[in-house]
Amino acid sequence: MRAPPSEGEANAALLKCLAAAMDLPKTALSLEAGAKGRLKTVAAEASPERLSAALDRLRRAATAA
Repeated sequence: MRAPPSEGEANAALLKCLAAAMDLPKTALSLEAGAKGRLKTVAAEASPERLSAALDRLRRAATAA
C-alpha cells in the first residue's frame, strides 16, 4: 500500500484494493480488527459461491506471479 497509515487512509486503500481484486463492491468489505496494526481481519459480505470464486482468482493470481 502506498497510502499513508494516518487517518485510516492505508486501511481504506487496502479495502479498495481487495474489493477490486475480488471483484466485489467496496461496501461488501469491512475491517473487523487490526485498524492500527500490520495484521488485519477483513469481513466480506457476499454469497459463499461468490467468495469462493473470488478466493480462487486470488490464489491463481498469487501462484502465477
